[in-house]
Amino acid sequence: TAGTAVITFRNTDSFMEIRNLTIWAGTTHCIVRLTGTGAQTNLLVDNCTLQPGGGAAGIYIEGDMEELYFSNIRVQTGAYGFYFANVNEAGGSNINALARCSFRDCLFTGQTINGMRINCNTRANAISFYNVTITNSQESAIRMTRMTGATFVGLNIETAAQGFTGGAKHTTGSITAATNTLTVADATGYAINDTATIQACSTGGIDLHSVI
Repeated sequence: TAGTAVITFRNTDSFMEIRNLTIWAGTTHCIVRLTGTGAQTNLLVDNCTLQPGGGAAGIYIEGDMEELYFSNIRVQTGAYGFYFANVNEAGGSNINALARCSFRDCLFTGQTINGMRINCNTRANAISFYNVTITNSQESAIRMTRMTGATFVGLNIETAAQGFTGGAKHTTGSITAATNTLTVADATGYAINDTATIQACSTGGIDLHSVI
């Protein structure tokens, strides 16, 4: 199949359901939600088997999403099983957030990067994982940034290089006394609104936490 994905949508409708599908996506994503004009709520994906392309994801989502429910999902192959990308919502809301989302009875296997990657620049809040199995992902099984609340019940991770990783990146830098500008040796991978921890630079050797 050609294009961005087999199924692509860009809307703000509530109560959208995708059920009972088997998708072989060739070189693309299987299911994609691109940024629309505002938050989307109440998306249900149930009883689907997905085989994305080699550099793609089974489910790829951008923007501002609330109340997503994934159940009985099997993603085989691809770079990512589930990928929530760091792309702001269009239409002026300028938000990239995931809230009140549930994964239940899901299998992500054989991914070349991450079984699940949740990469928000605003927040990821109230995410639940019930009976989720991730096997044979070549990097970390689950990579999350800005996660403020998660529940894990019956999580099974097998043969991943790492179980969980965050989005932290390390570099060196320099700062001049009485200024508010920090110069870093390598800015690759940093973005506006990322949290930066400057180790042992405050009074008494305490870490300083700031926002880019």
